[in-house]
This record gives sequence, C-alpha cells and structure tokens, in this order.
Amino acid sequence: MSEVLAAAFDDLGGADDVLHELRRLESEHLVELDDACIAQADEAGRVHLKQAIGHRLSDALHGRFWHELVHHILHHGSQAVEGEHCKLDRAFCCELSEALKPGTSALFVLVRQASADMLVEALRKHRGRVLRSTLPEHEREELEMAIGMRPPRPASASELQAMMVREGEHEAAVAQQRREEARARRRQEIERLRRGGLRPEDIRSILQRCTDAAQAGHDKVIAYRFPSEVCLDGGRAINNDERDWPASLTGQPRAVYEYWRNVLRPAGYHLRAKILNYPGGMPGDVGFILSWTSYGA
Repeated sequence: MSEVLAAAFDDLGGADDVLHELRRLESEHLVELDDACIAQADEAGRVHLKQAIGHRLSDALHGRFWHELVHHILHHGSQAVEGEHCKLDRAFCCELSEALKPGTSALFVLVRQASADMLVEALRKHRGRVLRSTLPEHEREELEMAIGMRPPRPASASELQAMMVREGEHEAAVAQQRREEARARRRQEIERLRRGGLRPEDIRSILQRCTDAAQAGHDKVIAYRFPSEVCLDGGRAINNDERDWPASLTGQPRAVYEYWRNVLRPAGYHLRAKILNYPGGMPGDVGFILSWTSYGA
C-alpha cells in the first residue's frame, strides 16, 4: 500500500524548503520516498511542475501521473480523481484545489505506507497544511504499467502455487455443483416419466427419429431413451435380457411400449430394449431401439 502525501504552502518557496528536508531524511534512511513533485502557482495562476525525486529515478512518476493529478485538482477539485492513472478521494482533491492558489506551492510525495507516518511528522515541522490519501498497491502498479514506467511485477512461485490451489478448488466446486444439478435434473425427469403418459408430441418425436434414420440409410434407431430408475427393478430385467422385461416398465416408458405393441408392431416395426451406458458400473439409460427390417431386429 502507498500513500500520496501533500503539503500546501502559502508561498512559492515553502515546498522547496521541505523538499530539502526530505532529501536529508532519505539520505539518513529515515524515510523511503518513491517519488515527489513540486507544484508552484505563479502570480498569474500558471502552475509549474518540477523536481521529481526518489531513490529509484527510473521508477519516477513525474510524467503523466503528476500532470494528471495536478490538472485534475486545478480543474475538477470538487470531484474524486477517477482517471486512467490515479484514483484519489474527493476530500483530498477538494482541499488541495482550495490551497493551490496564485503565489502558493505544494509538495506531492508518493511514499510507502510504512514510511508515511514518519514523513507526516517531518512535514508538520514546517509551515503548511499536510494532507494524505491512500493509494492501494494494485492501483500504484496499474498506473505505473499504464504509463510504461515499469514492467509488470512477476508473480512469485508461492503466488502461482496459491493460484493453482484456488483454481483447483474452484474447478472442483464447479464440477461438484454440476454433478448435483445433473442428479437433481435426473430425479425430476424420473418422477415425470413415472407419472407421465404418452403425448402426441412424444409420438411425433419417435416417428421423426425413425424417418430421419431411414432417410440416412439406417435400418434402426434409438427412438426413445429414459433412465433405468423408471423401471421397477432399476433396469435389471432389461440388462439380463429377460423375456418378461416389459413387466418392469412404468409410466411413460410403459406407454411407449404399448404404442409399439398396438400400433408400430402391426406396421412391421421391431423393438428391442437395451441398457445404453453404465455410470459407476450400474445400469444408466435404457434405449428402445426400433427397426424396420428383419435383419435390423
């Protein structure tokens, strides 16, 4: 976390005096400055920026960052800074806007939070009003990268490992939620099929599958599919190919079977019931396979 500190002075030289003091404190390793800038408003009201400092001059933000900050304070001081490169609270900007008048100066300092309190005490020894505003670390890094002053910080190995753990936990949670939702949908479908009859749209769907398969050159098709749990024995008789497997049918599957027996069989269709999959080693879905040739039966 970093802080933007500002000291406003009623004359043009006040900021220069404090800057000299800050350089001394930094040379004694009492404070650690990231960057600083002096803004002086001459008698005509024109503001001049100068003297960006810091123990890492290559990282200094004296370009677009300070320009945007001071420009906003002068022209939009009653609003918070929500620009591309910096975000500062409304009270901070408002007070500086009121303080930076013709014939005055201000010192802006970007400092690590650990050094901020000591720096505030040093500034208070001089005339002027001290203001401060927190600048979260991610915003500091974002604005530095945005103006091309430093490359992105590489994530540490421990951070990457933590990302892996979080992503793995997230994927596991999502997969578990999907499994639970699928089980819930399957339970609802089982109950619907157990209670349901054969609707005209169900018949149309079955017949359309047969037509599509024949047009594609096939002599059979899985015309109807349902969970084996709809059967009284969970699909055991169908799985074992027992002769009386139709007695295990209930609800809509029973109605489909009867539609075949009463309508489709006289029309030359053959029906075979088959377990289509075995999730967890247990019977899953049942398929009613309709065929319309003797060798497709």
